[in-house]
Amino acid sequence: MISGRVIRKYYDYIVTKFKVLREQKVYKFDEINLKYIYKTTKKQADTLVVVFSACTRPGLKARYNYVKTLDGLECNRLYILDDFGYDHRGSYYLGHMPEFKEQEATVSLVQKVIKEMNPKRVIFCGSCKGGYAALNIGSRFENASIIIGEPTYRIATEFKLAEGLMQYWMGTVTEENVKYVDEYLENQLKKNPYISNQKIFFFYSEKDEYVKLHTNPLLQVLHETGYRFETEPAQFEAHADLGLYFPDYLRKKVQQHLENREETE
Repeated sequence: MISGRVIRKYYDYIVTKFKVLREQKVYKFDEINLKYIYKTTKKQADTLVVVFSACTRPGLKARYNYVKTLDGLECNRLYILDDFGYDHRGSYYLGHMPEFKEQEATVSLVQKVIKEMNPKRVIFCGSCKGGYAALNIGSRFENASIIIGEPTYRIATEFKLAEGLMQYWMGTVTEENVKYVDEYLENQLKKNPYISNQKIFFFYSEKDEYVKLHTNPLLQVLHETGYRFETEPAQFEAHADLGLYFPDYLRKKVQQHLENREETE
């Protein structure tokens, strides 16, 4: 029997495909063409929500996530697509090391929208690959809130058998380069000058395969580095099911921010 969560997931996918045809734009930064959708509310919104795309299965190009999830909320939404990489499934919004131009393009686009909108608050969010990006990009912005679902953390270790992605990042795959990419997010989090005024909202499963390699080490770094964060553990047994459960959490937390409930906690 097909669950309601699965039906909703595929319905959201179909709706998003039609929205992309009408609303997608391209931000040009040096040689990078960064695709995005920017949705505004009819009312004057004071909140910007930046949404990053998650991983897709092998053979499927990257796609936008959580477009339908956030429909109807009184916030402007910037959906950024990571369809780079050798197979167009994404490069974790990084690009080729050491320049990481795709990361630079992403930061530049967010800065541009913030300058034009002048929001009261900015929320960065995503799951899996998008969760990695929400942490990496969001940590660069003062007073950011970051809502993440089970982000990949040690990305080189995770994709050690995916030679195409490793070569896309590194050019030459060496132990030194693998270590650099694996520790890239950790180093960014530790050197972040905005730790004291940011807050992270972390959704994850206590039972799936991500706990030991990604979730627990990341939570330990957040704790040791002094981040303010809260967690909401779930009980699904496979990381592939994250997309069935994270949308409800994401919408709930964004709604709480819009109602100013998170600012008083």
